[in-house]
Amino acid sequence: TEGLLEYVQGSFGLFWTRSGYLKFRNNTDSKTIKLSPNEIQSFVIGTDSFVVLKNFKVNAISGNFKNDFAVVKRKGTVNLYIHQCKLFNGKYYFDHPSNILSKDDSSIIIIWKPKKQKEQIARFFQDRSDLEKLVISDKYYLKIPELVDLYNSSNIERSP
Repeated sequence: TEGLLEYVQGSFGLFWTRSGYLKFRNNTDSKTIKLSPNEIQSFVIGTDSFVVLKNFKVNAISGNFKNDFAVVKRKGTVNLYIHQCKLFNGKYYFDHPSNILSKDDSSIIIIWKPKKQKEQIARFFQDRSDLEKLVISDKYYLKIPELVDLYNSSNIERSP
């Protein structure tokens, strides 16, 4: 459907979480319709494709989303999504992006602090010993998209 579309990021604080939503209008003269992740499965703005992800946590303490929109960055054996939201600390809002990796829709990892989650990231890639070792090594500079590309590429031999 064509029209005017605005994406409003979700947000969370210590005791609350609010999913993002869309503002949609058929044209500049029509009434704005608010669409939640419960009402739409995916959408595109410019070159960014968004999907709805369900039941994920973007912070060690809070930030439990029942469902929210995420940008699709990579599709393959491992999918990479970027969840963009705002963290409220009681006084200010801060951007809080998270990398979300999924493998076969059963194995999922949410990365909000890559340096502190190296072991967790390595476990996610344990079926590829070369990548598991790379994540743990000092040569790995926590570039998640490149790591996903390496996993998804057919040029690298799979470990037994």
